[in-house]
Amino acid sequence: MLSAFMPVRAQDLSVQTFERAVVAVCNRSIAAVVRVKAILPDEAGGVEADPRALRLRAGSGFFVDPKGEILTAASVVAGAHKIFIEWQNQRFEAKLVGVDRERSNLALLRVTGLPPQVQFPALPLDEKVSADPGSLVIMLGFAGDLPASPSVGFVGSMAMFRNTPLMMTRVNTNPGESGAPFLNARGQVAGVLFGASTQLPSMAFALPTRAAMRVAADLRQFGEARYGSLGLNVRQVQVLAATNAPPQPAIQIETVFPGTSAEQAGARPGDLLLSINQKPTRLLHDVAEAMFYLRVGDQPQIQLLRSNQTTQAVMSVMPRPAPSAASSSLQTDPSAPSAPVVVVPASFPKP
Repeated sequence: MLSAFMPVRAQDLSVQTFERAVVAVCNRSIAAVVRVKAILPDEAGGVEADPRALRLRAGSGFFVDPKGEILTAASVVAGAHKIFIEWQNQRFEAKLVGVDRERSNLALLRVTGLPPQVQFPALPLDEKVSADPGSLVIMLGFAGDLPASPSVGFVGSMAMFRNTPLMMTRVNTNPGESGAPFLNARGQVAGVLFGASTQLPSMAFALPTRAAMRVAADLRQFGEARYGSLGLNVRQVQVLAATNAPPQPAIQIETVFPGTSAEQAGARPGDLLLSINQKPTRLLHDVAEAMFYLRVGDQPQIQLLRSNQTTQAVMSVMPRPAPSAASSSLQTDPSAPSAPVVVVPASFPKP
């Protein structure tokens, strides 16, 4: 008789453990979450035409530094006339330090007008924190006018959207939660709410912590995100080595722009791009991800394959060229035409 009840008791214990983990994360972290309110000029005339012509936009954010630095969504505060945060029944004015509407949908704020000794509870960022598919995530945000509350879900996979790395999660989101933090079961920041799917309401996308830190560093230094270029265009190909092995995916340099770091390093059209900073690049996804994390001025190690010879080169990351000269080769649309087949020597490295 006792054996019949064992599975139920084990299941109850698992549910209790799960509940305790979520409650513990909420208790430790929710004090660092803030409601962000942005006052925007009316689209018809703006504040100058009529001071009463204002619109209000609300979202969520969280302290990342005890001195009052806050991460939130660019879609909440971009173009704002004034920005306020609400925290523990108090209201503070905030300054927009920087915003990236183009790719990461991230904004950096700083509370103003307070003595330097004031300290806020913060959720520190650690680029080593990651969330694997299937792992638990807890989003803390302000849904509508309600108090901050958790939404619990799981990580689905990693994806690239507009050449930006995103974490796909099974978490329900609501208006007012844009910019909310995603925490793992240990209470560490795993990402920032990027947006939700309009077709799949239970699917939310988060900017991973490492990506948020990379963008925040630019926002802090320049007031904007500065994405770089090596001065080349690439394309996806399938390589057919001089063996009976099936084709393998690879990245081939299609164009080398004159006067760029790639040209100075000796790169040529037709070369295969094997790796960036020792990380293999076999898919456009790999190149897009590597380039996202490189900042202007970095000097990554590049490995090329040409005429059965592997070469190493150092290229300097330059400011990205104007859109007319930018490559469309990094688009990772699965509906794109199939990659051409290129015959290469048998020395092509195995996956």
